[in-house]
Amino acid sequence: MKATDIKRIFTVSPNRLGDTIFCTPVFRLLKETCPQAKIDVVALTQLAADVLANNPYIDHVFLHPSMDHINQIVNFYDLAINIHESPVAREILNLFSCKLLTYDIHACSGMHQTDKLLKFFSDNFKYELNKFDAHYDLYPAAVHVERANQLLLENNIDASKDVLIGYQLGCHGLAKKRTRIFNRFAHPKAWPLKNFIKLMRALKEWNPHVRAVLTGVENEVELGKEFCKKFPDTINLINQTSVLELMALMSGLKLVITNDTGTLHVACASELPVIALFGKKNFVENGPYPARDDCKVFYQPDIADIKVSEVFQAACQLLSPPRSSELLADLVAEGTENAVHR
Repeated sequence: MKATDIKRIFTVSPNRLGDTIFCTPVFRLLKETCPQAKIDVVALTQLAADVLANNPYIDHVFLHPSMDHINQIVNFYDLAINIHESPVAREILNLFSCKLLTYDIHACSGMHQTDKLLKFFSDNFKYELNKFDAHYDLYPAAVHVERANQLLLENNIDASKDVLIGYQLGCHGLAKKRTRIFNRFAHPKAWPLKNFIKLMRALKEWNPHVRAVLTGVENEVELGKEFCKKFPDTINLINQTSVLELMALMSGLKLVITNDTGTLHVACASELPVIALFGKKNFVENGPYPARDDCKVFYQPDIADIKVSEVFQAACQLLSPPRSSELLADLVAEGTENAVHR
């Protein structure tokens, strides 16, 4: 089938935040390849629908439609695409009699998930990827920007002085029970809370105007409370923002320090400097994208072994023009070590 013959395209998005963000450049590539085609996407969760909202390359997002509804529209499409393998996606796409493209998530090991997707589509549509501007596409509306600004204003931000750093203390799957929060093995993707506290203490000694902005979901509420006990000026927005509000919020931040979770990819979409902390060796496939000098990745098989002093040094370099190597060395050797051992 020629790209010019395709009039309507149907696909099902992934469910999780990061996986859905990985797919967003695909819709732009499809539109560039088949500008005449309408692209419709099924979102099986509200989270996925939020990621895809306002995307100018998508014509319609169906939020968890019934199988009866799918049956009524299957004959309208020339092409169906299985972007992310799942039982529900297979069940839906099996109803279609048009041409079906199925992406193999296990193909091309050693490449970022987004690059894998783009390669899959460029191979199928004979598209030259060297012409494509590969980046994530998230589109907050005015209402999301207004909400984000309101949240910051409610916390008495001094725009002339405050240096706002986003922190994601937890990750997907973190236990809600407080008894597990301080267990260094609570989750292999979560840097220990004590390390975030030591890091923040060192940053405040380096610059007293540094303030933390906490983001996350319900299972990270207890983490946020413990962090705020140490730093009362923290702006705690855990479980208070939608995906697009979080995207809008990023414009007020100078840096994001995060575990391997959806917030990492929202920050990348915002083109913010990022420090990403990984406890699984999947940062090549799931890390910051696209690769940039102001996106730093730290990895240890046991995430607790990532050194606070190294993250601190990276944060200082990303937050300000380079200071003298002597001063930075002093901060790392003295300020950080003193701070992290208290």
